[in-house]
Amino acid sequence: MDYLKEQIINGGYKPGEKINIDELSKEIQISKIPIREALMQLQPIGLVDYTANVGMRVAAIDNDEAADILEVLSLLTGREYTLGRLKADGAMSVYQELMGYANICSNSHLKEVIQIYSNQLLLWREE
Repeated sequence: MDYLKEQIINGGYKPGEKINIDELSKEIQISKIPIREALMQLQPIGLVDYTANVGMRVAAIDNDEAADILEVLSLLTGREYTLGRLKADGAMSVYQELMGYANICSNSHLKEVIQIYSNQLLLWREE
């Protein structure tokens, strides 16, 4: 799971990209079952989406969803996060700032929520 999560967060897989389990199995030289299990663990945290008869894809969010997430993160952190800033600074820059905030957060529940919402920002596709 860590490998797949890292690949998605670092842009190895782009938002909306189909994840081919057969190819991935050959690439990282492990069987398909652990890959499927890892993908199922990434689904609840919003990094992948499953569609019947299509398979797993890296999740993708649009400007409206990104704006909603940024509004929630602004409320949680007391800092201003806007779509304009996301466009100007880039998703990775905003993500790294939020992870820095989450790492010093003493409330473990708040830290987890910030991490989950921040992960979503890396799935943003600029329109």
